[in-house]
Amino acid sequence: MSAPDSYVEWINAHLGFNPRSQANSNVLSDFLVTDLQKFCPEIAAHLKSNEIVPNKNADVRTKVASRNVDFVLNEQSAGPQ
Repeated sequence: MSAPDSYVEWINAHLGFNPRSQANSNVLSDFLVTDLQKFCPEIAAHLKSNEIVPNKNADVRTKVASRNVDFVLNEQSAGPQ
């Protein structure tokens, strides 16, 4: 089942949910990772090798602001070169 379909099913099973809640954000992020692994072989390979890792509720900083976003994929550093 695709992320949108899984999400709609989850919403229907959790009637009365708060669309801005952390639980809602986390489950949607999980469905997104599942779809990325299923439909993007390169991303799936990078996730499996831990070259990239999913990060929920990530703090993203720029020169002028810091924002908390629901989901990002972080590159893991290769270590000292």
